[in-house]
Amino acid sequence: MEDRMEQRYVPEQPILPLDGGMVYMGKDLSLNRKVILYSLDIPDDEFVQTYTQMIGEASQFTDRAFIHILDTGYSSTANRLIAVLKPCNGTLLVEEIDKKTMNFPEMISIVHKLALGMQKALEDGIVGFSVRPDNIWLDSERHPVIMNYWEQGASTQRGTRGLSSLLLQMLSGLTGTQPSVDDAAVQQALRDIPTEQRSVLVPLIQQAMTEDVPLKLFITQLARVVIMRSSQSMTRTEEPEVKKKPVSTVMKSSAAEVPTRKKAVNLDEPERHAAKVEEEDEEEDEPRRFTVGSVMKKLLFIGGAIVVIGICSVLILMGLIETLKPDKGYIPPSNAVTETTPTPTPEPSATPKPDAPKETKQPDNGSVKPEGSPTQVPSLIGMTQEEAGKAALAAGLHFNFNIEPNDMEKGKVFKQDPQPNAAAQVGGNVTFWVSKGQ
Repeated sequence: MEDRMEQRYVPEQPILPLDGGMVYMGKDLSLNRKVILYSLDIPDDEFVQTYTQMIGEASQFTDRAFIHILDTGYSSTANRLIAVLKPCNGTLLVEEIDKKTMNFPEMISIVHKLALGMQKALEDGIVGFSVRPDNIWLDSERHPVIMNYWEQGASTQRGTRGLSSLLLQMLSGLTGTQPSVDDAAVQQALRDIPTEQRSVLVPLIQQAMTEDVPLKLFITQLARVVIMRSSQSMTRTEEPEVKKKPVSTVMKSSAAEVPTRKKAVNLDEPERHAAKVEEEDEEEDEPRRFTVGSVMKKLLFIGGAIVVIGICSVLILMGLIETLKPDKGYIPPSNAVTETTPTPTPEPSATPKPDAPKETKQPDNGSVKPEGSPTQVPSLIGMTQEEAGKAALAAGLHFNFNIEPNDMEKGKVFKQDPQPNAAAQVGGNVTFWVSKGQ
């Protein structure tokens, strides 16, 4: 940090070691508030310039699923670059996993909320960050929050593969290694999940761990698991107590067995239930009496349950609708943003530049041209960022863009390199500059 920032921000407690750095809980002396200090050792001046620009671009994106960036700078004394983050008043997810106290509904909810947050970030060009458990906080409402979203994570820790890896770590309770679906701890946890949910979840995890699953498809499948869980909970609420039997009892019952009308006795309260059973036995000798009041109570109970199920379904479906927005591509951690060509999957999916395919698919007609074949640089001047990116992809080119002040209307391209109509090769690059106004 600069000298003025060294005097303003004071590290108080180390909370997470980094490769070549440390995350501290600190204090903002000027505003008398707690802050998170994400500090890294500085290898050279070029690192400072590049890393500061990455943080600056990420700070323009705000969402509940991402910790807000308050400030950034460097310490000449400690030779460290520091990002100042707003604390979320919670705990690191890695600590919660180590406690092994989370149940499956909370685990699937955390992954689903992370996926929805990643979808919103993708629409703003923020992708490639890590979703490993030591990069995620749980706030006071147990909502997951990403800490570092300006830096690119490892291939196994980002995207839908990273989300699947995170869920396996939560199921197994293991954070030091990367478990698989076949690990004993994971298998034990899966046995406690209802069959209907497990039949959707396990194939989804296996697919995401071996190939690139589009984020929207991943969210849709997770939402199915959430809806199944909600429906099962409501069904259990509606079931009369007389129908509930232990699993072992149901499996041992023969087909010819006639069910009794006595309610199951709770072993924790034998005396109270024994008295109730005796009363019911006496009442069974008399004909059942139905009154208008009892019928109305049952109708009100059933109607109320239907309304609650409807409201839950609408709220969950609203979350699904929110995901049906177009993707904007992938921005790697550099001073320019690189859009990789989409793979031929059912939904567009942002993939990191190192994993880019060898062939380029043209969005307009679906034809595939090999890299190195001739193409022509389109004219991007005056287009929006999204239009320019699509035009570059249509020409078989990767693209980078920078956002800078300019007299051109905000959001429009005012410069490009190479120039319009220049000869190029499929798989090449074009860079354009987008105005952010004056």
